[in-house]
Amino acid sequence: MFITVRFADDKTELFNPNCRNCLLLSNIKERCDCEDDDFIDLSDESGSLKNLQNHPLDYGTKYLNEREILILVKGEKTEGDNMTFVPLLEGMETNKAFLERLNPPPPKPDKLRTPTRESPSRLQADGARGKRASLAPRPKQGQLAPPVSSSRALSPGRRGSRIRSHSVQLAQAPLSASFNGARRAR
Repeated sequence: MFITVRFADDKTELFNPNCRNCLLLSNIKERCDCEDDDFIDLSDESGSLKNLQNHPLDYGTKYLNEREILILVKGEKTEGDNMTFVPLLEGMETNKAFLERLNPPPPKPDKLRTPTRESPSRLQADGARGKRASLAPRPKQGQLAPPVSSSRALSPGRRGSRIRSHSVQLAQAPLSASFNGARRAR
């Protein structure tokens, strides 16, 4: 398996992506005449960034396709923590569609999605204020809770509460005469 990286004045180099991304990018820097402190990454020909720098310990084969032609891009810090990528292949600096896909504009605050339903975190917060987060019906007052299903009985997280619930039910149940008589006989 190999990939082709295009850079500079339409130069190409072949690389084997069957290694960790940090090693692949280090080898690309060395063979494509980049500085050691350059922040580089790869992009496909349409401008879709591969983000190999974000996954340095993953293998390149996870993010790159066999025989894929990629363009070497360099990240430049802008205001704040933002990073703008610039293609290192001559002639691509003027390709507007490529640059827009490579550096998409940040989302506008008015276009952020507003939740239409209550989120689980909202339900949990309501539960902390005394409202119920569970959708299961409450047992009527004086009525025992329904028995726990077998799938819940196997769950270790509910085990303790199930045992406590069972002991409370036994304590609330009336003692039968035969049980009391057998106990006195001892």
